[in-house]
Amino acid sequence: MRHAPCVVRVLPHTAPRTPHGAQRGPANYAPTGKLTFNASFVRDAGINPTFFNVVGTPSTAPNIGLSENSEVVNTTGIGVRYAATAKITANAKYQYRHAKVVNTVGVAGATTTSEETDNLRIASLGVTYDISRAWQLSCDVAHEKRDISGASGFTFSANMAGCAVQFVYR
Repeated sequence: MRHAPCVVRVLPHTAPRTPHGAQRGPANYAPTGKLTFNASFVRDAGINPTFFNVVGTPSTAPNIGLSENSEVVNTTGIGVRYAATAKITANAKYQYRHAKVVNTVGVAGATTTSEETDNLRIASLGVTYDISRAWQLSCDVAHEKRDISGASGFTFSANMAGCAVQFVYR
């Protein structure tokens, strides 16, 4: 009995950083030629300052404010891809994103701070059909659920479906 070679690719412990401080750590595992598992982790931390004009302030007070969003986002994803035939591929994915946002607004020496958490979960299933070398058809269904707590808190859930046709000129 012959066993297919097993391919595992994991980035080193010190994963490369993007210019904004994001850290990535993907891993792929292919136990057979038709089946591939993948997992990823991304951590991104940053600050997004924005100046704004304050309308209706007395002429003696400054009329410029500063809003700063400090955000830490952790995203984890897992997926599986199965090549059913030479032309048909099925995939399933799950992604979880947790963001913590601290918003600081300063106007005329007064500062207001608020905190929010944003949790997003996406599960999807898809099928791709390679019509020819240049044409590809893919269809996906997904469920998305988002929970935001804090000052602007809300929750929503959505079911999505879509198909796409791609043509690549070579």
